[in-house]
Amino acid sequence: MEPRHALPWGLLGLLLVVALPATAQIDSYAVTHPFALPTATTTRLFGMGGFSSCVPDAGFANPAFAGALTRDSVVLRKSVTSFEGDLGFTCQQGSFAMPLERDRQGLQITAFRLNSNDALFPGFEGPTTLSFSEYDVSVHYGRRLSSNLLAGVAVSPLFHNGVRFDVAGAPVSIARMRSKADWGFRAGAVYELGDRGWIGAVYDRYDETVNGAGPMFGPSPVEAKFHSEEIVTGIAYRFTDRLLAGVEWQQLKHETDGLDNAEAGLRFGLEGRLDDGLAFRIGSNQSAFSTGLGWSDKTWSLNYAYIQNWNDNIFGDVYGGSKTHSFEVTRSW
Repeated sequence: MEPRHALPWGLLGLLLVVALPATAQIDSYAVTHPFALPTATTTRLFGMGGFSSCVPDAGFANPAFAGALTRDSVVLRKSVTSFEGDLGFTCQQGSFAMPLERDRQGLQITAFRLNSNDALFPGFEGPTTLSFSEYDVSVHYGRRLSSNLLAGVAVSPLFHNGVRFDVAGAPVSIARMRSKADWGFRAGAVYELGDRGWIGAVYDRYDETVNGAGPMFGPSPVEAKFHSEEIVTGIAYRFTDRLLAGVEWQQLKHETDGLDNAEAGLRFGLEGRLDDGLAFRIGSNQSAFSTGLGWSDKTWSLNYAYIQNWNDNIFGDVYGGSKTHSFEVTRSW
């Protein structure tokens, strides 16, 4: 992500895990967060650069947009990220949204799951593999406060992830890290610029308990408390009936005693629409190129997005560049 710098929660931390103190070892549990629910959005918006705060779409990430719902919708998304090395991620996301009062208040439930393969991990004697998992469920509520202002809040009653190192022939994993959210929330606001534009902001905060076990951590399991925080703000405007453009800034960080890691960057994107329901998109997701195509009518929409070298600063030094393909289908009524 931009600016490009090494993250202790990334692969640098994993490569040095044997030599680091226990708290720094366990810090690498969060390596999947930039690929998971904290940054998750729709396939349409991934094609534009990954917007999450300021563009309305079925399956929205900003809970404030629930206050503008006028129809029920179901969204199903699947994405696959393949690195030049052995690592690969599969992400699945589903959302159901419904207005409680048309264009006044609404509700959305979103479930997300990430899994990786058992990827060969360099730097150890003997065949060593590394694998990741994460699953989350969130509930969004939004309300219209005035003719132009929307606000919303979301909670994730389920928020778990895990990292595991395994050596062929070993009876147990040499390192296991598991986390769960103790408490937290996401708050969002949107100011509508007439019927053509939106200024949006999202604040996301969770406290997590992380447990580490295995020979890498020594004879006793290790536990640490982490505070994770995300801030996103952006603006999008439809210059014509066929052209939408936007820019968004995001900061994602997590911290514990003695450790404070943060990254920030910009997103840019364009969407152009044709008369026959087709749309094309292009963007930059914090320096990662993205593009996409879509088709929609009054009931259905189908979308595809491609992202090159997404979150390259986390895995690029070990597993090389990556290609992400995202597919989505939406039914609205």
